[in-house]
Order: sequence, then structure tokens, then C-alpha cells
Amino acid sequence: QDFESGVFVISVRITDTLGEQDEAHGSDDLELFINFNATLTETIGSGTHEYDLPVNDVSYYSGGKLRYIQLRLEYDAGSSHASDLDLYLYNLTGEEVASNTTHDTSQAEQVNSILLEYHNSSHGQWFDEEGELGEWTVVVDHERSLGADPEYTLWLDVTYWEE
Repeated sequence: QDFESGVFVISVRITDTLGEQDEAHGSDDLELFINFNATLTETIGSGTHEYDLPVNDVSYYSGGKLRYIQLRLEYDAGSSHASDLDLYLYNLTGEEVASNTTHDTSQAEQVNSILLEYHNSSHGQWFDEEGELGEWTVVVDHERSLGADPEYTLWLDVTYWEE
């Protein structure tokens, strides 16, 4: 069975041989942390590829358990850098949360990454708004296509933590 990523509270229900049930509550409840991890390898021409990123417990300051969101994009830009790719992260309402459009022109192999951590004060705004929960969007953008269709690998991670 597939499970949505996030933090879930689990209660225990006991049924005896006579069919009588009792359910544990409160201090007997358990928290289940399900991380989201995906790795995608794609080829892109000119334009964009979009991916859903489930962010289900971003409200750290009100008791949430999200530790970090991490994206990593690796690809070969070629010797002319005609295949440079940009990486963007948008929240549920379409607001840009972060981007990485930097390129090392001395290297053909490129790595773009985005990391949002709960304890980084400049990232705090994304970890305390309950309205930010839901499907965020990751965009890989290829604006510089000059006949090149680069292959890339994209890692998507949403990691929760236990106190």
C-alpha cells in the first residue's frame, strides 16, 4: 500500500476474542514519519519539466516535524554551456520559494541544489505557515537550448524528524 509522506499519529486498537474493542489514546499514541524521496532521470529540450513535491507538515513553529527540503539537479552542460539548466521551487500558491540558476562555466558537469532547513532563520518563513502545506512544484528550466537536449538526474527529498 502506498502512503503519503508526512507525520501521522497512530493509535492502537485492541480486539479480544469476544470482539470487544478498546483503543489507546493520548500518551499511548505513536508518531509515524514518512519521508518523500524520489530520483528522476529525464531528457529535456527547450522549455520546462515540472514535478510535484508533497510538503505535508511544514508548520515547524506550531509543532510540525519537517527537517528539510532538499533538491539536487546534476547534468552535463556541454563545452559551450548551451545546455545549462535552472532549478526552481514553488509553494502551494505558486510563490517562488527558492531557485538555483548559477552555473560554473569552468565545468561541463553541473550541480544545482536547493536546501531549505527548519533551523535556518532565513528559511523560517517557509516552515511556519500552515497555508503552505500541500503539493509544491519543482521546475527544471532549459532556456538556452541550441539543438542540445541534455539528460539530467533530479533528486527530491522531504525529510521529517523525531524530537
